[in-house]
Amino acid sequence: MDVLFRWICDNNFVTDNINLLTYRGLLKKIAMTNYDVYKNHWCVRLSKLYSTVIMDEIETEAQKRKRHSESEQQKKFQYYGHRFEKEILQFENEPQESNIVVTSKIGQYRCLFAAEVDGKDKTGNLVEIKTHRTMLTHYTNKLLSVVNF
Repeated sequence: MDVLFRWICDNNFVTDNINLLTYRGLLKKIAMTNYDVYKNHWCVRLSKLYSTVIMDEIETEAQKRKRHSESEQQKKFQYYGHRFEKEILQFENEPQESNIVVTSKIGQYRCLFAAEVDGKDKTGNLVEIKTHRTMLTHYTNKLLSVVNF
């Protein structure tokens, strides 16, 4: 929640009319629960500050075990993903992953949420890069889709 609180303070943002503070990734995780074939567990902490609900994820014991027991192959694939992002976005040093803060509505509820983005393209637009393993041919390794925000 540090990103959101820092942004609120830095921008003197008044949260009086905000019903929910959270992260985009947590909203996605909750929304995708019924479709999660891996049955990943998650735990959410809800706090209330005046009329605003703050929703944050708490790492479960299963998530801690999984994080600590990553195989060398998993670490290698993570490295490949970061390297791919670096090549696509042509970073000179380390990837410029950053967070953005967005206001939106879910039904009647006004939300303020942070989202990680991978960087900017050559024209300065924020981009999120996704790589997907595909089985189309023996030689196909990755499929790129770029989503502009």
